[in-house]
Amino acid sequence: MNIYSDDQHRAIKLIADRSDMLPPMDYMGGDFNCHLCEWDDNVRYHHTMAILLLETAASLGLEYARLSNPGHTYVSRADGNIRLVIDLVFITQAESLRANVRRELELQGQSDHIPLSATIPLRHKVPKVKGRTLKPFSNEEKEFITDIMTGMEDLSGYAPTSQREVEFLASAIADVFASAWLKHSSEYTISASSKAYWNNECSNSLAEY
Repeated sequence: MNIYSDDQHRAIKLIADRSDMLPPMDYMGGDFNCHLCEWDDNVRYHHTMAILLLETAASLGLEYARLSNPGHTYVSRADGNIRLVIDLVFITQAESLRANVRRELELQGQSDHIPLSATIPLRHKVPKVKGRTLKPFSNEEKEFITDIMTGMEDLSGYAPTSQREVEFLASAIADVFASAWLKHSSEYTISASSKAYWNNECSNSLAEY
């Protein structure tokens, strides 16, 4: 999970409030905007929000991962004397030694922040999610609309006069839509590799670069 927590610590507070609703994690990292001697030797006090962050990470099965090449992760472009450690990575205890969390100094570019990287195996398989879709402006969509119009026309002469008849009509309308949807839509599956991310636009951009 990638995190950005502003100077009001909104993300940290939100994660702490919702930690019981979140699944176990392999990784949590980002700009947390909080200070603690645990990750910054220049800090001489215990910030309550940083303590809350550590406790919340622990509840998610994570712990702070020390950098293999220690140093600041933020250098202000406006004032080079401002050097902080506010970008953090949390991983499982089992992977804390093998993850090799490090500062990628050569990748910083124009940002105030130094990118961090980590090598971790994913414990949790991405579940496959099934659904149905109907391609816009396709023949299937036209037939779908036609079937709905036909079904609604068949019901147009029905004038309910009681609650039971109203409920019957509502159910019949729902059946018209459901039947047309199942008939003309197609099933798809979302998984970790269900759709390739690389396309011609990517190739053209790489060639220009």
